[in-house]
Amino acid sequence: MGVEFGLILIGGFAIFAFIIYGFWEGRQNREPLIRDEKVEENAAALTPTAEIGKDVVGRVSIVDNDFANEITDIIENNERGDKMYINTDNESPKKEEELEQQPKPVAKKGFWSKIKDFFKEETPEEPTKHEPSVTDLEIPDPEQNYQIRLKCEGDDLYAAKDIIEVCKKYQLTLGKNDIFYFNKDNREVFRLCGGSKPYGFGSDVADTTVYKSLILIMVLPDRGFAEKNYLFMAQCAFRFQQALGGIMRDGYNRPLDQTNVTAIRNVLANYDRMS
Repeated sequence: MGVEFGLILIGGFAIFAFIIYGFWEGRQNREPLIRDEKVEENAAALTPTAEIGKDVVGRVSIVDNDFANEITDIIENNERGDKMYINTDNESPKKEEELEQQPKPVAKKGFWSKIKDFFKEETPEEPTKHEPSVTDLEIPDPEQNYQIRLKCEGDDLYAAKDIIEVCKKYQLTLGKNDIFYFNKDNREVFRLCGGSKPYGFGSDVADTTVYKSLILIMVLPDRGFAEKNYLFMAQCAFRFQQALGGIMRDGYNRPLDQTNVTAIRNVLANYDRMS
């Protein structure tokens, strides 16, 4: 009787000690609880009292119509076979082809690759050639006069009487020294004369005189009129060429092409702008 009671007492004490030991170990190894705000917000969104921009009934969310339409569009695209990707950053969805074109991450170089790159000879890059622009070029000062020459081709000659007829047609008037002048708003724009003696078109020589060339001359006017006057002269020279034939050249006997006209206009326009 005494032995059995002693065994029962020892067994009960052992069980109590084991329980106390387990409880103690559990408290030592337990990690402190950390609040997860994101999880709490998600949990709060599912409660009937939540107010986060949408109505909630129990666990069923009522989504606004715009978002529902967007989801419908994505579903329809998938049904057509277009692979679309949902972007959560409010950017337009990208197709698979665009994603494939994005640069892929480059693997980092190892130690020996860096050593090789360090001792690799670098080829010096050729300096980039700078093409001078219009603004880089200094615009020269204008000349005191500008000329356009109309020259006959071959053995042809201009008869003075034919020149007089064309001048009257385009309202040039005979003036000082028996040469023609074109005036606008009581200002001289340009003048026209023969390319050799007697240079003029007086009545005493009108029926007998011929010229190999004609010269249109613009004397540099006041600022604000230079480019405009030159354009008038160039237009008149073109009209004379159509009526009488020949080749147009500048005052230095160079062919008068679009490049030369543009260069002269730039000089005169710059002169007009100067104060």
